[in-house]
Amino acid sequence: VDYKQPANIRMRKSSDVAEKKCMQFLDMNNVKYHKLGFDCWDVPVEDFIKMPKKIRNIPDFICMGKFPFFCEAKAFKGVFKLKEDDLHSYKYWNVHMPLFFYAYDVKNCTESYISFIDILDKIPLCETGVYPDNNKTYYKIRL
Repeated sequence: VDYKQPANIRMRKSSDVAEKKCMQFLDMNNVKYHKLGFDCWDVPVEDFIKMPKKIRNIPDFICMGKFPFFCEAKAFKGVFKLKEDDLHSYKYWNVHMPLFFYAYDVKNCTESYISFIDILDKIPLCETGVYPDNNKTYYKIRL
């Protein structure tokens, strides 16, 4: 998704692809789930940005497998990136229930499933970059 597009378009496009693929993945693995994230509500961007960061970063799904867990669905093109700022929110949610990421590479049509704990283990070894539109640092994470 092009960072030059308006935020509401960027959020909707990437979440649509990732969440649909994630739901297919969860269904194939017989995991019950319920939508939880903000993209299942029609919240205008001007209201969304007023909310606390941890609430804006609520995981996309609450899931029931062998144990309850959160799942965050992310789409990416070739390189999986996580903003440094978002890690704090993900740590918060992971304290309440384990957090997992479903990551779908739209460029290569591949999917990955990784725990937040495993992502944290990878962070010290990751390259970083800075988004040109908001100057936020991100980690390039190998899945």
